[in-house]
Order: sequence, then structure tokens, then C-alpha cells
Amino acid sequence: MTADTQTRCWHCLRVTETTEALNVDPARGLSSADADRRRRRYGDNTLAEAKSRPLWLRFLGFRVP
Repeated sequence: MTADTQTRCWHCLRVTETTEALNVDPARGLSSADADRRRRRYGDNTLAEAKSRPLWLRFLGFRVP
């Protein structure tokens, strides 16, 4: 992957364009070694856990943005 891959409008691309840019065969996926290498470079594919509102705010019905 190149620096260009981090600034692309990924949702605008066709599947074939995306898989070619990321050097992935969609029928085979990534090898374990390639997945490990990408995980070390880019981090785990996880979402941050949402902060929950304190119980007292939920009880009183306050909305916090």
C-alpha cells in the first residue's frame, strides 16, 4: 500500500479498484502472514467503545452530546 491508499475515497471505488489498490485477491483474502503484517502496521480492525452516560444522568433524563 502507498501513501495514496490512506487518502482515497474508498466508498467511491468499485470492488475491483479497491482490491487492486490494496493488493488483495477477493477470492482468497489475505494470507495469515499478510494479515499479521497489516495488523502490526495499521492496528487492529476494531471500533472504539462508546462512552456510557453515568447512571445518575440516565436517571434524570439529561442528554449529553
